Amino acid sequence: MNIVILYERKTREIYNDLMLKVILESKGHSCEIAQMYEADKFTGYSGRPDIILAPHLYSTREIPRIWSRFGKCETIVNFQYEQILSLEQENEGIFDPVGEAMNAIHICWGEKTQKRLTKAGIKDKNLPILGAMQLDLLREGYIANANEMKKDYASQFGIDKEKKWLLFLSSFTYADAADAWVKMNENNVNASRENTRELHSLSRKEILSWFEKLLEETDDVEIIYRPHPDENFLASVNEISEKYANFHVINIDPVKNWINCCDLIYSWYSTSVIEAYYLNKKFSILRPIGISSESEISFLKEMNFIENEDAFLENVLGNSNILKESNNIDIIKSYYYVDSKETAVEKYANYIELLYRNSVKYKFNISAKEKYKAQFKTFGVKIVYGLYKKFKNKLDLDYYRKRLDNNYFIRWFIEMDNQIVQKEDLLDIEINIKNQLNVAK
Repeated sequence: MNIVILYERKTREIYNDLMLKVILESKGHSCEIAQMYEADKFTGYSGRPDIILAPHLYSTREIPRIWSRFGKCETIVNFQYEQILSLEQENEGIFDPVGEAMNAIHICWGEKTQKRLTKAGIKDKNLPILGAMQLDLLREGYIANANEMKKDYASQFGIDKEKKWLLFLSSFTYADAADAWVKMNENNVNASRENTRELHSLSRKEILSWFEKLLEETDDVEIIYRPHPDENFLASVNEISEKYANFHVINIDPVKNWINCCDLIYSWYSTSVIEAYYLNKKFSILRPIGISSESEISFLKEMNFIENEDAFLENVLGNSNILKESNNIDIIKSYYYVDSKETAVEKYANYIELLYRNSVKYKFNISAKEKYKAQFKTFGVKIVYGLYKKFKNKLDLDYYRKRLDNNYFIRWFIEMDNQIVQKEDLLDIEINIKNQLNVAK
């Protein structure tokens, strides 16, 4: 069986994809991993994979886009990495597959997503509940040693391992965002995001002021600021990093690794606190500005929030990080199914094999117009990718990352540089995963 595994957001997906690749290849199958913009791996319609695994699949237009890049395939499995939503997002329906995308396979982490998508009109047989692969490497025997990991990170990033490590999981995707970027996202969801930009900008500004106050009061702490994969406007964050040697902006490696080796875990809105939950790590939610009930993530509603600077400083300096609330367990389990006897990645591999054995296919009804539009856009991606490869070593992309007014091409160069994993790095990660899986067995 020939399988193409696609990823969009490097830090969110690449470990899961490589873990699945290792399992499938151990069963005798062939797997190719590619980033959605990685034109070196585009095959066009000449490609004929048996199964394509996609990070998301929301509408009809995404199917010819995938075909025009990685080959025509009638078995598409959607990993749908956006499954934890607010009531507002559920009501908007922007994360529900529509059109021909409804006929693909959509893997669900738990019964909550399955029920939402059934209500949206997708057939139950297309909605298997298999759990979340990102939780597999949190299992006993799989998770790396926290002390060894901390020692490695201390050396790699210049962090004092003797100090208290504070990890902040950011979700400020709209903070200080340029008008053009906001407009693009508004067009994608057909809804205004101006209030979202204001909330993100003001909340981040206040939390950063708390961090500065903490750094002024004590030198016995190292702050690791973990940007969201789509948090592109980091000028104010980078200013603090340049001002304080013990404030670090790091988006390298899976967030679970950082959660495992940090002493204090804080979040604003990030669903990654679930990984802290399953690692039995203490965490707190920083919420200087209130969020409406409709916009709140369900399992965060009953958490204890830290709402002002004094409470934050007391929480850090008093080492009294708030533990997860036990009355949220049932809500969390409705989003995340965990089988204690079998990992999610094993379930995914077995399910993919079942689809292939049973010749599960769907003849997607894609118009000639949609195919032409997709091919035209793919041609544009090839051009931009070619320019990126030509100029990436000649441009100081770190300089441009700090600017808010980059042109179209620079924005795309930064996006490609942020998300595409280089071949040698893929091999290193795959070796590490093989070692972890072998240890676990």
